Amino acid sequence: MSKTPTVKERIIELSRTYSPDEIAEFIGTSIQYVNKVLRNAATSENNPLLTLQNYIMAHCKGITKKNDLAAFFGVSRMTINRFENRPEIKHHFARYMELRNNGYCIDQITHHLTQILETLSLFEPNSGITNNLKQAVAILIKCDKLTN
Repeated sequence: MSKTPTVKERIIELSRTYSPDEIAEFIGTSIQYVNKVLRNAATSENNPLLTLQNYIMAHCKGITKKNDLAAFFGVSRMTINRFENRPEIKHHFARYMELRNNGYCIDQITHHLTQILETLSLFEPNSGITNNLKQAVAILIKCDKLTN
């Protein structure tokens, strides 16, 4: 899942090599906008970007209050509110927290998938689902051996 860089990310990346005038010409924006982005990037250089992964990392560190999160990411409280209220963020965050709270339990998952595979192998030995389950069980067994 590759993500195309935003205009701000492109400006910051290009600033390592080109002047603001050249960047504005490449991107097709004003020099003032390029300078504003570079100024803001310089002041928030020590703060991580507000991404789902970094947001979860902050929660795992115990940073859960909106004001604390805003300070951690170097953004406003309103930005944190908007981020948290995006439907995809709510969905993924809830699923991740449920997984963390219930534990990963690779042994249990492998056991359940193996039981399903045994049943499907009897009735649908050559189906795509059976083959996919075989691969999944093999990967989980390999992961379990690596972690133990």
